[in-house]
Amino acid sequence: MRHDMEEGREGSISYSFGEMRYAYYRPTEINDWYVVTIVPVWAVMNRYDPIIDSTTILCAFVVVVFCLGAWLIVNQQRRQNRELEQLAYVDPLTGGKNNIRFLLDAADILEEQKEKQAAVLAVDINRFKMINEMLGVEAGNRAICSLEKTLLEHTEAGEVVGHRIADCFLALWLYQDRETLIRRLKRLCEALEALSGNLGQIHFQAAVGVHEICRKEKTSIDTSDVEQFCGSAMLAAQTLKSGHTTDFCFSSEEMRNRQLRNKIYEDEMYPALKQKEFVPWFQPKVDLKTGKICGAEALVRWQKQDGTLIPPGQFVPVFEANGFIEKVDQAVMDSVCQYLVEWKAKGIPTVPVSVNLSRTYLYSEHFARECRESLRKKHLESGELQFEVTETYAARDMEQLKTAIHALHNEGFTVLLDDFGTGYSSPLSLRSWNSIS
Repeated sequence: MRHDMEEGREGSISYSFGEMRYAYYRPTEINDWYVVTIVPVWAVMNRYDPIIDSTTILCAFVVVVFCLGAWLIVNQQRRQNRELEQLAYVDPLTGGKNNIRFLLDAADILEEQKEKQAAVLAVDINRFKMINEMLGVEAGNRAICSLEKTLLEHTEAGEVVGHRIADCFLALWLYQDRETLIRRLKRLCEALEALSGNLGQIHFQAAVGVHEICRKEKTSIDTSDVEQFCGSAMLAAQTLKSGHTTDFCFSSEEMRNRQLRNKIYEDEMYPALKQKEFVPWFQPKVDLKTGKICGAEALVRWQKQDGTLIPPGQFVPVFEANGFIEKVDQAVMDSVCQYLVEWKAKGIPTVPVSVNLSRTYLYSEHFARECRESLRKKHLESGELQFEVTETYAARDMEQLKTAIHALHNEGFTVLLDDFGTGYSSPLSLRSWNSIS
């Protein structure tokens, strides 16, 4: 302090004189005087304690608010993640795992359990659409939920069940040997039969398709591989869809090859239609008394641009299943009419030619009249074109078919019943037909 005063500087010191005190000194412009202010420490502290306390409280409040905000943000993110996971992986109808979650879990299980044998099951309710139509959507939903519950009851630890779509479920089972798998499948089928009897008015049969995953298929597993396994199991289930009992069926290499071949046919069917590859081959009808040709039946053949001929037994069932056969029938009908026009123009004698009556025309009120008008424009008579319906097809909707036949008769067309004796036609039903074969 003395050194500062000699130098003319201001400053401060603390000292004890009974109590701690602060002294502040600074020079004045009068002589060499200094003004010294002395304040006890307690006086200073009493002045700043409220500020310190307020600052402490404010800091604590800011920390609490920050922590609360961080907690709310994290909690909100977790809730949103749960909701997104619910939407992405949980089936809204059953509350169980959906197809995406099944594929992910199945891929993980197969990757972890490579030493165990595994099989993918596809479980499908036969004629499920009839349940919805006859008993209502709620009854159908009840059947779906009960089906999942039964599958879960027959699923062991480390396995998984998922809802594929509509009435189709998928399951991944692990087992030690094929005999064990077959025993489990039989128990499952028995449980599904019992389930059908315990749902009141809802009675159904289920188809269980099984794809056994071989060792070479388990070398490197991802969801695309599991999807392929599911496709094979679903294909096996499809072979039982028309059955009247609950049963299971194993997939095979032949099934997979047929599935691949059918996929190729479906990819090529529209280009083939555009390029007019569906051509009629004419099978003559001979009068047994005279030995002369009295008519012909137009049989469809798929003749590709390179000359390859695909047998109808391979592509017709595929097109009947997906509905494309109606376009093929129309193409054949158009080709037959074109042949008749060309033959007549060349002076070649013609005979009536029969073509298949497609399902679309069965429900068309104006088909007979439109067909007659179309022939008139080509200078053809209705007697030159005949229509064939297979007996099995006729038995599906006889009343509607009778209406269509009556309309065709009124326009002068002949309607034939094909493959008689292979279905359910009675002698009384033959009165609607002009001829049978």
